[in-house]
Amino acid sequence: MKNIKNKNSQLHVRMDQDTMDVLEKKAGDKGLTMSSYIRYLIHSADKEPAANTGLKSDNGASQLLVGMIGDLVTLFRGLLAEFGKTGGNLNQAVRDMNTSLKAGSKSVSRKDVLAVEACSTQMLECAQGIWSGLRSLKQIIKEL
Repeated sequence: MKNIKNKNSQLHVRMDQDTMDVLEKKAGDKGLTMSSYIRYLIHSADKEPAANTGLKSDNGASQLLVGMIGDLVTLFRGLLAEFGKTGGNLNQAVRDMNTSLKAGSKSVSRKDVLAVEACSTQMLECAQGIWSGLRSLKQIIKEL
């Protein structure tokens, strides 16, 4: 079982634009971000080439997948954080709208409140889908 490691260490590298262009192209050719491509290169540097895959070895392929999945997990966590912030804002808006309605305000209608509540419900469903995706990604890593 492999654990997803938090990526909290950074490396800053200086290079000329030609080298940067090569790095971007090679990462793009593999469908990776530059960070994932560099991690892939590090983990597969000493591996023997695997037949017909273009990857260094099964372990190198596993490391590549773990890196890509790690990037997805980071993205999903960021999305969930944004969903949480936006959901809190929507809840405040609904509360304020309901308060205005109770005070007799004509600038807000019940239809407005229902529209914001529906948006909040859809966001919750999206967040639940993201959580499900995170669980699936973690299961994939366990099986690698």
